[in-house]
Amino acid sequence: MVGKNNNLKVVRNNLEIHHKTYKAGKRWVYASIAGLAMGAGLIFSGSLNAQADTTTTGTTAENTGSNASTDLQSASNVALSVKASTATSAKTAAVTSDTTDGSGSDAASTAPATSDEQATDSSAASTMQSATSGLNSSVSAASDAGATVTSSNNVVSVAPDQLDSAADSVAADYQSQAASIDQTTVAQQSDDAAYAVSKSNYDNDVVSIVPQATGGSSTAEWDVDTIKSFFGGGTDEQVSDQAKKVADVNLTDGYTFSSDYSNNSKVPLGTGEDPTWEYDNAFVDPQTGREINVVETVTGYTPAQGTSDSYVQIYTDQIGFTPHNVQDVTTTVQYFYADNGEPASLDVILGFSDIDGNQGIGINNPYVSVMYGSQVEKLADGTFRNTDNATLNSDDQSGQVWILQQGVTETDYTFYVGLNSDGSVNNTQPIQFIGSVSFTLAVPTAPTKTSEKVSYETTTLQTTTNYSVTYQGAGDQTPANVNENVTWTGTYDASTGEYTWVPDQTNVIPDIPGYTTDVSSDFVLGPTTINPSDQALTVTYTPEA
Repeated sequence: MVGKNNNLKVVRNNLEIHHKTYKAGKRWVYASIAGLAMGAGLIFSGSLNAQADTTTTGTTAENTGSNASTDLQSASNVALSVKASTATSAKTAAVTSDTTDGSGSDAASTAPATSDEQATDSSAASTMQSATSGLNSSVSAASDAGATVTSSNNVVSVAPDQLDSAADSVAADYQSQAASIDQTTVAQQSDDAAYAVSKSNYDNDVVSIVPQATGGSSTAEWDVDTIKSFFGGGTDEQVSDQAKKVADVNLTDGYTFSSDYSNNSKVPLGTGEDPTWEYDNAFVDPQTGREINVVETVTGYTPAQGTSDSYVQIYTDQIGFTPHNVQDVTTTVQYFYADNGEPASLDVILGFSDIDGNQGIGINNPYVSVMYGSQVEKLADGTFRNTDNATLNSDDQSGQVWILQQGVTETDYTFYVGLNSDGSVNNTQPIQFIGSVSFTLAVPTAPTKTSEKVSYETTTLQTTTNYSVTYQGAGDQTPANVNENVTWTGTYDASTGEYTWVPDQTNVIPDIPGYTTDVSSDFVLGPTTINPSDQALTVTYTPEA
């Protein structure tokens, strides 16, 4: 059998049980003539071929990086397929009549295993324990090394006499998976070593501060001292060190647009749902080398005067959007690590371009410094507004606003559309993008840290046995005989080396007024560490005296 109890081997089929009962008040009391305990699961031994039917459960747990955790030793770590409303502890019924083996001869209550059988069983249990612990250790090592580890569970249905071989197959599979995961750990460690070298070279590079003119202008909008001040000031090396920590919020090669929307989608506002879209692997955080996903959400807006069809137009190749028929629109840009989906705390630069026609930008969460062009003013309310109604191109630095934020997981801002003197908007569809504009630093490209990916699969064993009860002695009140299949789901506990089997149903022997029974009325199927097998029980009703 599976587990430690292989030295107990009893096959009990067509078991006929009788014992005396008498009534004390309103309760039935059971007195046994001979004591023989019968558990909810009977013991068997056997072999198994590897051709077990398999079905994969729909539950998938994912574990990533150093935060991954696996407890294969816990009996509760595998999904159970239990239909019973309550899985109670295994109960025993006292037996007061002869117990037969179905052939009329007396059956021994136990059949001790031979020393060879015990040695074989002990070896099998030890192998399963070792394989489970080994897989657990390999998963933990891979997670600690920084690999992305995901898991799933597979339910394997086997015949009752094949459970031992099934457990052996599971152990062999766990050993194979552990070896594969160990290879992933080695690869991750190699990746990390290469990244450490690249990161050291990056850290030793010095950023060149070279003001550059854009948009056809012959002069740059900001000089060296302005740029150095933007990064906190100090020596060239100090400015360089700060600049290399900052991520430019901008789409880089290899990003993917992840959303139900397509390019140029027109998403209505005011529907009760905030439009949200995502750019995966948008850029790299230079401090950690991890790729960042960007999620942008429109959280509020004010309709333009005299309009009723406000919407935003979304693009797959730009962070940002074009608002239509709005007076202002408020947006949140959130940052997440691409490898595990957790919020990323970053130092970021955001460039807002094409601020013209009395348009403006308001930053709604803290920023460290700001730099803005000559056509932009900072107003008393903290917003940055264009002061001229002239049209500017996106690469014209005079209409740009740049902000530096540190330790943020998101950027919250409001875009203000330019208004005419009568309150109407002077541009019903202004362009509003983040990034993709020229800046005045030559920052080296930060290395990307590679996260190896590996998955593993745990196995849950299931078996089906026949459970039958024959009722007799109560005339036309005799209950219908029960003959149905019971599915048992096993969970393995490496700390004990045992499987616990849980049935998918219970069966209670019914009481009939005026009759006594020879089996306890609370007899149920319940969890057991004994391998399940077919069970047969005869219940005899006797008229009360």
